[in-house]
Amino acid sequence: MCQNSLAHKLIKLGLRPSLVSAETGGQIRKLRALYSSVHGRAPRGIVRVHCDKKILSIPLHLEACIFYYIHRDLLGEKIFLPTLKADDIVCSYHAYSFISEPLLSFETAYLIAKDIQSGWIDINKCNRCSHCFLFKHDHPVMYRCPVCNFRKTKIRRAYFVS
Repeated sequence: MCQNSLAHKLIKLGLRPSLVSAETGGQIRKLRALYSSVHGRAPRGIVRVHCDKKILSIPLHLEACIFYYIHRDLLGEKIFLPTLKADDIVCSYHAYSFISEPLLSFETAYLIAKDIQSGWIDINKCNRCSHCFLFKHDHPVMYRCPVCNFRKTKIRRAYFVS
């Protein structure tokens, strides 16, 4: 695939120009102009390079795990290899967004895939429910199974509300 069409596809999905530049090798100035023309505004905010700064709640952690399951089922062990391509992440995100209204942005899904590939976040298996989940030891949310954590908070809220 041509790098220009890949860059256009990534920017159309909402990936920041600096991340697109790192992926495709394109010039940042041209990618910023492309981003502005596609989205009607310049990119704003801090560019995060890891997904752990974007996953700050139990529902988002649960969604991140759903994306991981889809990504793993589509690509298998390829998700851990350095040969993972942006097109593969795009396919996984389209499959994820096809299931329901996505809570994760493409940028967050892209960062999840890259962090799994690089080993920045680990995959753990819960001792209670046996689900695999994204794990980061020093993270406020990602250090526990989101399924068990979600059940626990849901039960606690139901107990205190009634």
